[in-house]
Amino acid sequence: MRVLAERLEELAARAARLSEAVYVFGRSGAQRRYAERSLSAIDRAAVSILSRCGVDLDVKVEWCREGQEPADVCSACGTPFPASRKIKTCGCGAPRGKKIVEEPRIVLSDRSGAAEDLGGFALQLSAFGWMRALRSSSWAAAYIDEPFGALDEANRRGVAAHVSAMLGSEHGVRQAFVVTHDREIAAGLPAAISITGGEHGSRIE
Repeated sequence: MRVLAERLEELAARAARLSEAVYVFGRSGAQRRYAERSLSAIDRAAVSILSRCGVDLDVKVEWCREGQEPADVCSACGTPFPASRKIKTCGCGAPRGKKIVEEPRIVLSDRSGAAEDLGGFALQLSAFGWMRALRSSSWAAAYIDEPFGALDEANRRGVAAHVSAMLGSEHGVRQAFVVTHDREIAAGLPAAISITGGEHGSRIE
């Protein structure tokens, strides 16, 4: 019996260590910390792109949010809580908080149609720059198809003036091929190839 008790104690200690390792290196630990730092860097670059273009808009990607249900595991030591909601404190002494819902979402200081498209475009450009830097890639060209096609006419006019500046920002691209049916957006770019359809085929200018 003594040997079995010692073996059981050894296995329990090993299980505790493995549980801690899963917490530290798993989705709620190191992976989450790395993702949060990366998204924060992308956030700052996106705001910088918008600011340099004269767009007063804050944009942020939230990695997760606090839900309504009690937490499944202790935020301090990673120990799973029992299923009962009556348990309010972990064995380590830390209080039981709310369950963290890992659901990335974009938070904007303005929710208008133009703001959403501008914020999304800036985030894509900053993410592009972040990825290039991470991989030490010299590739800095992009193909962009109808970037603001969903905007109404009034918002497109407000956005068109910023497209070229956003693409040319320090976090953006060195060369871009933009496909658009909107003349105002095309006029804001340094050069354009116009393709016009007709009865006898297309004309390129």
